[in-house]
Amino acid sequence: MSTEASASQIKNRTEIAIEHTWDLERIYPSISDFERELEEFTKLGETLAEQKGKLTSSAALADFYTKEDKLHRLAGKLRSYSSHRADENTEETANQARKSLVQSRAVEVFSKLAWVRPELLALDTATLKAWQATPEMKPFVRVVDLLLRQKPHTLSTAEETILSQAGEIFMAPYETFSLLTNADMKFPKIADSKGNMHELTNGRYGAHLQNPDRTLRHNAFKALYDTYAGFRNTTAKTLSSSVKVMNFDAKVRKFDSALDAALHPNNLPKAIYTTLIETVHGALPYFFDYLEVRRRALGLDALNMWDMHVSIVPEYHLEIPYDKAVEWVKAAMKPMGAEYMQAVEECFAQRWIDVYENKGKLSGAYSGGCYDSSPYILLNYQGTLNDVFTLAHELGHSVHSWLSNKYQPSRYSDYTIFVAEIASTTAENLLTDYLMKTTDDVRLKAYVLNHLCESYRGTIYRQTMFAEYEKMIYEADAAGTPLTADWLSERYYDLNAKFYGPNVNADRRIAGEFARIPHFYYNFYVYQYSTGFIAALLFCQQILSGQKGCEQYLDMLRLGGSKDPLEAVRLGGVDLADRKVLEGAFAGFAKASKDLDALLVSMK
Repeated sequence: MSTEASASQIKNRTEIAIEHTWDLERIYPSISDFERELEEFTKLGETLAEQKGKLTSSAALADFYTKEDKLHRLAGKLRSYSSHRADENTEETANQARKSLVQSRAVEVFSKLAWVRPELLALDTATLKAWQATPEMKPFVRVVDLLLRQKPHTLSTAEETILSQAGEIFMAPYETFSLLTNADMKFPKIADSKGNMHELTNGRYGAHLQNPDRTLRHNAFKALYDTYAGFRNTTAKTLSSSVKVMNFDAKVRKFDSALDAALHPNNLPKAIYTTLIETVHGALPYFFDYLEVRRRALGLDALNMWDMHVSIVPEYHLEIPYDKAVEWVKAAMKPMGAEYMQAVEECFAQRWIDVYENKGKLSGAYSGGCYDSSPYILLNYQGTLNDVFTLAHELGHSVHSWLSNKYQPSRYSDYTIFVAEIASTTAENLLTDYLMKTTDDVRLKAYVLNHLCESYRGTIYRQTMFAEYEKMIYEADAAGTPLTADWLSERYYDLNAKFYGPNVNADRRIAGEFARIPHFYYNFYVYQYSTGFIAALLFCQQILSGQKGCEQYLDMLRLGGSKDPLEAVRLGGVDLADRKVLEGAFAGFAKASKDLDALLVSMK
């Protein structure tokens, strides 16, 4: 395993080898280039703002939209560069200041364009439809369709301007939460069963929970949540404030609820959300059966929350060097064909990935970038099998972006999260298939099946639990219930108990988990992990069945945002509006759990 991942002390960024860092100079070679385009962005915004009252023909509108596309492309570059630099070290004030500057400048520029939608929607529908049919508007046909969809929820120019100008204020709850948990919050060192001390960070917490040493896992759990408990009123306030912002926005835009408002842009029915929760409730017995397999394998009278991530394959501690992870992921993606593999090779050759943790680096993992850059991947690679799957997951996102950018104009290149989570999880499932087919090691097979079962647990059950909690807290706030730390904690503890069932003796500290989930600030985001995983299971079967299924899937990725997400997924070959599709996913979980149990018994 690389010394960068295994060192007991977290390194400074300057100590990380350059080949393991992302190449952001490909966006801007220098700060002066960044500053030049920031000014170009500002001036172009001023030029567009001067068009108020002048969009009186299809030609004028087409010209405006063309320039607006350039404005958004500049914003994408500026945001990507500044946010990625800031994420390298959240304690570096110059990068944080540059990120804040871009955010405030973007709010300033786009607030001056808040008149566009209400001005156009003040026109009668027949006029907009007539303009839409002209040759110059051909690149913007879908733009007009989406515009008309927003008509019932668009305010006056003055009201839209006010809301736009408040954008930076509305972002404050999440920004405060992020800085608190990534930069200001410090955790104590923790001991393992032999008295050895270990550093604890948000980034390393997951790796500690996968350690076979139960004392270390327990101490990591206690130390993390005891630290968060010291800020429970602050984190409750940041979450409550974020919920109030979303509820306020939904109310003033005449939506029935924040959930309706969140689903509306993608034309998704509310039943997609509620049916998922109901279906997962019905499938809880499958989850309880798996937890019983886990309990027996660990030899415990009852499971606790720090027993959920450790491998249950006995005497098999797997550490994967980063180079081996790259080798596995490349091999697993080969069924996707030549074009997909071109993007995979570019990823590793052109330094799309920031691999290892360093002091101050943002925790977790994501895929970013913009239309005018390569995709970029942030990792905090620790050498676990989960980290290998995270690499496959984020690579799935990045190749999706690469394909979308290649085949779609910038206006339609941004795909929805609903489709994005399918692309990432399909890549994970291909890795599972590859590992199961290429090893004769019974322990590794069991280990991979354990990971698959954990994917069901973490991606369907856990994310659906989060989705239900989100729905609960938004509805409570809308009804006037104060979202205090006590209320948020108790509701979270009760819901966790419902999902994990009678064989899990959950430590009361888990009630504070609400305080550390960044996705609760993302406005009904997490359910898409669950729907995406279910779809990915079916797409993986489709891809492995032959070239036709693979091309149909890749065609879905190439669509970017040019179609509504449900339609795009249907064109790919899966209908997520069909409840039987959701229910059918759990047969795979039952089989994986049963096969895992049989392998564990055979190894005794």
